[in-house]
Amino acid sequence: MHGYFFLFTFFFSAVCAGAGKRVQNRRQSGAKPGFINTGIKSQIFKAVILFFLVVFCLFSATVPLTLKAQSISGALHTVSIKSDGTLWTWGNNAYGQLGDGTTINKTSPVQIGTNTWTRVSGGDSHTIAIKSDGTLWAWGDNAYGGLGDGTTINKTSPVQIGTNTWTQASGGWGYTIAIKSDGTLWTWGNNIYGQLGDGTTINKTSPVQIGTNTWTRVSGAYAHTIAIKSDGTLWTWGNNTYGQLGDGTTINKTSPVQIGTNTWT
Repeated sequence: MHGYFFLFTFFFSAVCAGAGKRVQNRRQSGAKPGFINTGIKSQIFKAVILFFLVVFCLFSATVPLTLKAQSISGALHTVSIKSDGTLWTWGNNAYGQLGDGTTINKTSPVQIGTNTWTRVSGGDSHTIAIKSDGTLWAWGDNAYGGLGDGTTINKTSPVQIGTNTWTQASGGWGYTIAIKSDGTLWTWGNNIYGQLGDGTTINKTSPVQIGTNTWTRVSGAYAHTIAIKSDGTLWTWGNNTYGQLGDGTTINKTSPVQIGTNTWT
């Protein structure tokens, strides 16, 4: 910091010295006083601009920019990952969806554990997240088996789901969809509208694989799911009351249907 200040002082002094030299030369050449004043003003203006430019550079170089890596909302709660990888939650905690071991609402962010995380998603009243080691964890409302731990018992603290590694996870209304590191797609939980995509409307308390394809992106809404395969094609399934699947109908789908023939990102 002191080195930067010295450098700035050097440049500022050089500009001022240049202004003085310019005035002296123009006096010797017989320039009018008004013209000399204009030259001085020009040099001072440049010095002021340089001053603010250097201050901005110094500020940018020495003050770290802290940004949230990811921030997602559930129905009434929020989950967020800081730039240092720590996980924070706040809001409604009636089902333990904040993951702090209680069912007490929080009006300010509370840190969950001391681990680092890469992805997080808030379902209606449950939360699902991926640690930096790729393991999948879930907590909160589990009435439909949306946590994927084989039970329908709510959890107020994170519980690990399986032993695999995962790249993406998304929560909906009592259900979860996730992509493993091998690209396979898995779903579990509430399936009343076929939003799991396994061809049934039966709830699942443990992950079930959907097809044999590989996928790159997935998102769960209230009661329908949308995902992109590794070939870029777009697929949807689940509740279609308002035509949200995009297949030109209002008929629910219990298995993935392709939307158009384009590729998507």
